[in-house]
Amino acid sequence: MGKAEVTMRLIKELLSDAFWESDSNLVLAADSQADEIHSLESWLRDGAEMKAHVFFQTSGSSGSPKWVAISKEALLASARAVIGHTNLKKSCKSLLTIPIYHVGGFGVIARSYLSGGSVHLCRGKWSAESFISQIEELQAQCASLVPAQVVDLVSLGSTAPSCIETIVVGGGHLNDEIYQKAIELGWPLLRSYGMSEASSQIATGDSGDYWLKILKGWDTSIDDDGRLRIKGEPLFSGYVVREHEGYSFQSPVDSEGWFTTQDEVLLQGGRLKFLRRFGRGVKILGELVDLQVVEDNLCELLGKEIIVVPIPDQRRGLVLVAVSEDSASRLPDHANRGLCAIKELLVMSEFPRSPLGKIRRADVEEWVKGRFAGDKTTE
Repeated sequence: MGKAEVTMRLIKELLSDAFWESDSNLVLAADSQADEIHSLESWLRDGAEMKAHVFFQTSGSSGSPKWVAISKEALLASARAVIGHTNLKKSCKSLLTIPIYHVGGFGVIARSYLSGGSVHLCRGKWSAESFISQIEELQAQCASLVPAQVVDLVSLGSTAPSCIETIVVGGGHLNDEIYQKAIELGWPLLRSYGMSEASSQIATGDSGDYWLKILKGWDTSIDDDGRLRIKGEPLFSGYVVREHEGYSFQSPVDSEGWFTTQDEVLLQGGRLKFLRRFGRGVKILGELVDLQVVEDNLCELLGKEIIVVPIPDQRRGLVLVAVSEDSASRLPDHANRGLCAIKELLVMSEFPRSPLGKIRRADVEEWVKGRFAGDKTTE
C-alpha cells in the first residue's frame, strides 16, 4: 500500500465517531520520525496517565524531541470556533495540502468531522498548477495553505476557480503585497494566526491591515513584556519531553489556565496584530539588535524573502549576512551602514523548507557559517 493510500485510510478513521469518542491516543509525525513515534507510543501504553490525546512533534530549544499534547476535546473546540468564524458550510469538500501531522492539516479533518464534510488528499508533489487542477476536478470549496504556497499561486498568475470559497493561510507571515495580488486574482484568502499549543487558530480574517479577528472561545491578554497570553477550551494540555531515561510531561499552563506565548502582539477591540517573536535579539558593539526587524525591513525593501544570519566578528562581536534565493537581489546603500549593517548578500539556489513550506533557518545558518568558516575577519 502506497503512502497516499495509508494517509487516506487514516483520514477515514479520523472522520469517524469511533476515533473521537474513544480514549485512545494518537501520535503523529513525519515518516522519518518512525522510531520516535514508536518510542512515545510505548511510553503511553506503559502507564502514562494520558488518555484521548493527539501528540504533534515540535522542536525544543535544546534540540531534544518534544511533543505538543492536545486533547480531542480541545481539538474539537478549536474546530467549532473556526467553523463558526468562517461560516464553513456543511458537507464542504476540502482539498488537503498540509500534512496531517501538523495541527493545520489535522484541523481540516476535525472541522470536516463536525461539519459532515469530506477531505481529499492533494495528489503528488505540490505545485500551483496541480493544486488548481485538483480544485477544479474535485469542485473543492475549502483549503488551507501556507504562505509559500500562496506565493506560488501569485507567481503563476492564474485566477481562482469559481468553486473555491475559503482558503485559510497559516504557518507563517504572508506579506501584504502577495496577499493583495492573490485577492485581485480572486483567491478567497483568510490570513490566520495560531500555533500548535492553541490546537490551530487563535485569530483569523483581516482587511489587509494585519489586524485579525480573535475567535470565540479565547481569552487573551498581554503580560508586562508584551507577550500574548491565551486561555480557552482549545488550549493544549502541555508538552511531553524526551529525556535520558524516558519521557516527562510538562505543563506551562498556570493555575488559572493561562499560557504565555513567545509572541509580541497588540490587542484591540477583539482583534490581534502580530508584531514579532521573542528570542531573535543579538548584541552588536554592545547594543541589542532585533534580527526580525532587520529581516522584515529588508524583505519590504527588496520585495522578496530574505534571511538574516549573524556570524562572529572579532571587532563587532557579530556581523550580519543576508541570504536570498534571487541572484538579482541588490542591497540598498544604507543597508551597509550602522549597527544593522549587512556584511554581504549571499544567494542560495533554493531555501531549504519544511513540508509546510517554512524556511529551515538552522540549515540556512549552517550554510552561511560554512561559507565564512575560513574568513579570518569573522573569527
